[in-house]
Amino acid sequence: MRTPSNEDTLLKRIARAFPASRSRAIALGIGDDAALLAPRPGRETILTCDWFLEGTHFLRDKHPARAVGWKCLARAMSDIAAMGGTPRCFLLSLALPPSHTGPWLTEFLDGLRRASRVYRCELAGGDTTRRSEILISITAVGDVAKRRALLRSGARPGDRIFVSGTLGEAERGLRHLRKMRGLSSDLPRLCAASAVGARVDAVLLPLIPGAKKGEAMSLALDGGDDYELLFTVAPKNLHRIPDKFHKVCLHNIGVITREKEVRLHSEGESIRSLRRGGWDPFRN
Repeated sequence: MRTPSNEDTLLKRIARAFPASRSRAIALGIGDDAALLAPRPGRETILTCDWFLEGTHFLRDKHPARAVGWKCLARAMSDIAAMGGTPRCFLLSLALPPSHTGPWLTEFLDGLRRASRVYRCELAGGDTTRRSEILISITAVGDVAKRRALLRSGARPGDRIFVSGTLGEAERGLRHLRKMRGLSSDLPRLCAASAVGARVDAVLLPLIPGAKKGEAMSLALDGGDDYELLFTVAPKNLHRIPDKFHKVCLHNIGVITREKEVRLHSEGESIRSLRRGGWDPFRN
C-alpha cells in the first residue's frame, strides 16, 4: 500500500475508516474547523483525555497495531465508565513517522474502528503531525444524568470496596515483554478525595491464577494498565451488585474506614500500610 504523500491524503484515509453514521451524538463531524456535539437535555458532559505513547504504553516492535488502536480508545472509555457515563464521541491526535503511514496505520485504524463500534463512540475529528516516534492522544466525550456522576469524593465509612476483573494481568504481560506498576495508586486517591481510609482484605483480592502468591499479590496491588474499575457501594445497596456484569466478575475486597489510612489486612489482622506503588511518570 502506498504511503500518504501529504497530510490531506492521510486525513482522507482516516475519514474513510470512520464513515459518518446516523448517530445523533455529532451534529457536524470530520471536514470542518471543528466538530459540533449535539447535547442531550437533562445530561452533564464528561470530558477526558489520555496520552498513549510509544515506549511507555506500547512497544512498536512488540504490540500489533490493531491492539494499539483498540487499547488507546479503551483507555479513555474506562474514565467515562468510572464516572457512570455513556460514551458519545472522541477526538484523535496522531503523530507518526513516515514509515508508519502505510500498513501500520491501516491496522491501527482497524483496531480503533472496532473499539469505536463496540463502545458506540464516534470519531468526531482531531489532528495529525509528523514525528520520529508514535504519539497518540485521545480526547473522549461522554455524558451522564445530571447530578448522577460517580465521583471519587463519594466514598463514606462503611462502604464496601469493589474491583472488577482480575488485577495484574497487563503488568505481568508487559514484564514478559520488557523483562510500571494500579490498586495502590487509585485507592489512596479515592480515599484522599473522600477524606476517608480503607481496609483491604488480601484474601479477597482477585489474583492471577497460577502465579506465585508473592508475585500475584505485587501485581494486583501495584500493576497498572488493567483498566478495571474500582468503586465503593453503600451497605444498603449491596444487594444490587451482581457477581458479574457483562461477563466480568465484580469482587468485594474491603471496606471504607474513618481512619485516613489505607491498610492491607489478612485473616483479620493488619499486615501493612498500602503505599502508592502504581505508575507515576514523575516518580524518581
